[in-house]
Amino acid sequence: MSELEFLGALHVELLRHRELRPEHPDHELFQTSTVEALLAGAFEGDVTLRDLLEHGDLGLGTLNRIDGELIVLDGRAWKAELDGTLSTPELSTKTPYAVVVRFSPGPRVHLRGPFGEAELERRLRERVAAAPRPTAIRIDGRFGAVRVRSVPKQSPPYPPLAEVIAHQQITDLAGVTGPGVIEVPLAATALPAGAPAEAWAHLALYQARRDAGAIARAQPPSAFAAAAVTTALPALHGQGAWLGASVPVHDSALPLRSAELAALAARSLPEGEALLLRGNGALTLGATPGIAVTRMWLLSVACDAFLAARPAGPVQPLSAAEITS
Repeated sequence: MSELEFLGALHVELLRHRELRPEHPDHELFQTSTVEALLAGAFEGDVTLRDLLEHGDLGLGTLNRIDGELIVLDGRAWKAELDGTLSTPELSTKTPYAVVVRFSPGPRVHLRGPFGEAELERRLRERVAAAPRPTAIRIDGRFGAVRVRSVPKQSPPYPPLAEVIAHQQITDLAGVTGPGVIEVPLAATALPAGAPAEAWAHLALYQARRDAGAIARAQPPSAFAAAAVTTALPALHGQGAWLGASVPVHDSALPLRSAELAALAARSLPEGEALLLRGNGALTLGATPGIAVTRMWLLSVACDAFLAARPAGPVQPLSAAEITS
């Protein structure tokens, strides 16, 4: 359906930003800007997410400068990052294009799979073919695999959207289920049911390091070996410097399965991006899960380099100037 056909099926009311109001009739679909404007490179709008959520609790869109995909679900706004992970944007964030609706579903329709995207679309079209107006659809289910996409944040002068999409990043997700996700509030004093005990380590680091957007936890064999023979892992090569001038070692092999033990480990990392845990693996930080996982791989490589260099003679770490270069 083209946008003109889409608009032709609606009773349209054109509003300027100053005319926005929270009151709205039932089944109102609220859209900021137009697809044509977005295609032409109009990547900055004046409608905030706070404004948007007053008009709907289900929808899609993007953020200013095409900074990620915008998803509105159950009245909450989510930002899909370039690596496919989700974050919560500030309500003051603005959008150049979004469509939301106050979702008021009819009877549930149960579809039994497995089937692919084309078959799913066919079955949905059968259900809504008789609808005289655009229909909002929400799908809850278990998916064997999901392919998601996002594009890099843009800077002016803005190119047409087609050029932006040419550089999109595609991420494949597997085994995705909503009920399998357990949310742990940052202010939690007890872990929710089903959360692993070592979630305390993540919680303590998030509380101590407000700059951390994501944390990776792993147990590389080289991390066990390096933490057993040093109190700090020096930066020996350029990529290793991405972890900081040195990586501290938390000198305790006790599992971080309580708030107290996790807080002690967090205090071992007042700055920097990685922490070795003697006898217990490692933790790395990042702005996104993808960056945190990449740093974990770099930490494993850095441990390998340190262990290989140590028997050969004195280890010469990078200087401060070399690290910042």
